[in-house]
Amino acid sequence: MDDDDWEELDALTMSTIRLHLVDSVYFIVLDSKNSKELWKKVCKHMRRKLQQTKCFYMRKLYDLRMKDSDSVASHLNEFNALCSQLQDQKMTMDDELKSAFLLCMLPA
Repeated sequence: MDDDDWEELDALTMSTIRLHLVDSVYFIVLDSKNSKELWKKVCKHMRRKLQQTKCFYMRKLYDLRMKDSDSVASHLNEFNALCSQLQDQKMTMDDELKSAFLLCMLPA
């Protein structure tokens, strides 16, 4: 392929990627010169979002407390939901850590 074909293919790649971005990310990558630079900016932004999401779920898990009026089943469902959301974010907790969290969440 000659340089013109590569430039055309790169422009097509950039436009395809931009079509699938939400507005907040689109404006971050608007000044990218080529598809490689654009993709690096998208990945950097998404890594930062991933860290924010992990912190959000960890804080929710840390702040989770069982009230006297709550049922054990609903509390366990909420706890397991948070654990699975963290697992989706590639954060795993062993059984010992989960049991420690559960014990700390119980009412006095």
